[in-house]
Amino acid sequence: MSPLASWESVEFDLPIDAESLFVASKGSLSSGIVRVHQSSHVKDLKVSVAAHYHKKEALERAKVCRVDLKNGTKGVVILVGPHL
Repeated sequence: MSPLASWESVEFDLPIDAESLFVASKGSLSSGIVRVHQSSHVKDLKVSVAAHYHKKEALERAKVCRVDLKNGTKGVVILVGPHL
C-alpha cells in the first residue's frame, strides 16, 4: 500500500471568457501538475484538484477555493499549512 493511499478531490468550473484565469498555490506541501487542453467545444475551464495525504488531520490544513476578483479575473487558489 502506498504511503499516500488516501486522497480527496474537488472540481471547479471557470468561464473561458473571463478577463483572465489563474491557478495559484502557496505552501511547501502544495505541488502538482497543470494540463491545458484546447477545444472549440468547451465553454468552461474545468479545474480538478486532488489532495493526497497521510493523515486526515493534514488534509484539514489545506484549503482550496474559487476566487472571483472584481476586475473579471477568475481562478483557483490552493493553500497548505505546515506539515503535521
